[in-house]
This record gives sequence, C-alpha cells and structure tokens, in this order.
Amino acid sequence: YSNDPSAISYDEIADEVITIKEKYAPPLRQNTDK
Repeated sequence: YSNDPSAISYDEIADEVITIKEKYAPPLRQNTDK
C-alpha cells in the first residue's frame, strides 16, 4: 500500500479527520458531562 498514492492520500486525510475530531470532540463531551 505504501506504493499506492491514493492509499497515502487517504491515510493523510484520515489522520487529519481524527486530529480534528480529537480537537473538537473532548470539549463537547466535557460540556455534556457538566
């Protein structure tokens, strides 16, 4: 897969999505817990 450009692109996109989720999800969860 490392030789497949589309796989690498998808990996990078998935990484960015996870980072965004982890940045915005925790505050929402904290507000819900309170």
